[in-house]
Amino acid sequence: MESHSHLFFVCQLSSRFWLNIRDRCGLSPHAWDLNSEVQCGISNCKGSSVQSLLFKISLSASIYSIWKERNGRIFQQVGHDCATVEKLIVEEVKSCTAFISC
Repeated sequence: MESHSHLFFVCQLSSRFWLNIRDRCGLSPHAWDLNSEVQCGISNCKGSSVQSLLFKISLSASIYSIWKERNGRIFQQVGHDCATVEKLIVEEVKSCTAFISC
């Protein structure tokens, strides 16, 4: 049984996704565990600044996409390569930020 921290931040693939997403968004390049990321969001990403919204959207999109990929691999025996999953995360972040700026 995987922990949430392992699945979303410690696992080699998910930590790579999260580090790359953080880098693309201009966020500090670290990947801790779920509790640390939530604490980082609480203390550094309050309000509705661009940086705050980007962190929240990126974290949500990453978790959703990794969870969806995991379930597809386990329950449907269908998976995507790493580049595709990362591209899906970036597209989700872009679509959310485009919606917010309207």
